[in-house]
Amino acid sequence: MDPDAVSVIFCGTPVCYRKYTYIMLNKPEGYVSATEDSRLPVVTELLSEELRRLELFPVGRLDRDTVGLMI
Repeated sequence: MDPDAVSVIFCGTPVCYRKYTYIMLNKPEGYVSATEDSRLPVVTELLSEELRRLELFPVGRLDRDTVGLMI
């Protein structure tokens, strides 16, 4: 057994640590690639509640009229 290995169990469910999480998202028109904007919807709103809890953020910017793949 690895002496550095640690197991965490919360309410009977194992908790897994992820150092990095990457998401592929097809950005639709009308959303900005940001985590918050006072006027426009942001791409993080397109994520599931589970993914939003990870506090992910887009890298780079696409304007609201640009569509396509974001990683």
